[in-house]
Amino acid sequence: MELDAAGREAKVEIGGKVWRVAASALTAAAEPDRGAPAAAIHLRGGRLPAEEIDLHGYTVEEALERLERFVERAQLHGLGQFKVIHGHGRGRVRAAVRQWLGRHPAVEGFGFGPPAEGGVAVTIVRLKP
Repeated sequence: MELDAAGREAKVEIGGKVWRVAASALTAAAEPDRGAPAAAIHLRGGRLPAEEIDLHGYTVEEALERLERFVERAQLHGLGQFKVIHGHGRGRVRAAVRQWLGRHPAVEGFGFGPPAEGGVAVTIVRLKP
């Protein structure tokens, strides 16, 4: 759909949803077959995202940017649940993450991890199917 001014990030539409992806992850598509969509993209690095994201050491803004990209990849790959490791600290990243998750339309629910998996230093996220 568009490329940012620096040429580092692209906005693409896949399956009726708009995604932000690194421009370096895009490759030119082969000439479409008749009856195929006029425009197509292929994402390099089609691996499933890890089932957790560690946000230790990031500012609130950096953590939310990383989380947003992670959720987009998780949705794209059909990952239903994942763990956000935000740590204890002063609780600013934890609070921002939980507030952001509460407003995200793809999030079905979330809660703290069990004590053996980090307790309040971890948030377990469930995405809508």
